[in-house]
Amino acid sequence: MKHKLKEVLPTLGISQKELANRIGMTEVGMSKLINGTTTKATLKKIANELSIDMSDIMVEESVHSAKYEGILNLGNVKMDVAVLENEQRIIKQAAVFKALDRPARGNSRMIGIPTFMDAKNLQSYVNEDVKDVIKKVEYLDTKGTSQQGFDCLILPTVCDLYLKAREDGVLLPNQSDTARKAEILVRSLAKVGIIAMVDEATGYDKEKSRAKNEL
Repeated sequence: MKHKLKEVLPTLGISQKELANRIGMTEVGMSKLINGTTTKATLKKIANELSIDMSDIMVEESVHSAKYEGILNLGNVKMDVAVLENEQRIIKQAAVFKALDRPARGNSRMIGIPTFMDAKNLQSYVNEDVKDVIKKVEYLDTKGTSQQGFDCLILPTVCDLYLKAREDGVLLPNQSDTARKAEILVRSLAKVGIIAMVDEATGYDKEKSRAKNEL
């Protein structure tokens, strides 16, 4: 079974040698495990030892492909988006950073939390609903190239998180710009949303789809 131990261990401050000792494995065996695959039972043992969820270190075997791709214009931001074969709507990982005007950096300080929201002062706002939409999604684009993204609901979710934190007065000075960006995005999302709802309520969305097909 594929896993993410090579990426996860540094965020926990644990070396391969330490993990090998803790689960009763040789350093050579651990090196092979880290750079290869292992069994589900071994991953479960490691997850229990590290007191983390198994989903934080395992890689889902099934990878969905994109059926549709496009560019979403939101305010002054252009984002790469896709709809997968399972109908999940995806925003490409780099596009989320771009939308929030945050630089992409290395490993997250918190397992399973994207780097644009891994600061300690924000963690009290990361509830189960938030965790459901911030998991990275591995998928294949229409050319068959492996990509990473997030469920499209991550954008309003993260914006809401920053705005709540600002309202509660817990934002750090270097997070203020992200909160302002979040406010702009929320307004743009609301505008797009009301147009889509009116189109659906009036049946105009079907007319637009029919006109597009006739071109």
